Amino acid sequence: MEWFKECMKKYAVFKGRTDKKTFTNFYLLALSLNIIIQFIPEDNYLLLPFGIFLLVIFIPRLAVSWRRAHDVGRSGWYTLIPFYNIMLMFKDGDKGENEYGSDPLNNLTEIEDLGKTEIE
Repeated sequence: MEWFKECMKKYAVFKGRTDKKTFTNFYLLALSLNIIIQFIPEDNYLLLPFGIFLLVIFIPRLAVSWRRAHDVGRSGWYTLIPFYNIMLMFKDGDKGENEYGSDPLNNLTEIEDLGKTEIE
């Protein structure tokens, strides 16, 4: 659930980049909740909590999509194109730094290497 925490910490951060795994997990969570809520009857007590949760994650979902578009070297405005977010789940991000920031996977690799060095 680290990916969820990361997305919620960056609630409305539209600058920078997000890796494919974080984006895909968060996007699939939001998508599955959207699908589930379609099948909840209007008079069911679960409709309100699901609806509130979807409203709470609306901005983080938009922000993580925006940052993921940056990761593949595109403007965040591309996320407004229908089905573009689905394409982002399969496309690898740019290697190294691009105009939107440093590679999020490279940062993770550097942190893991530091941990291994300290252990040895």
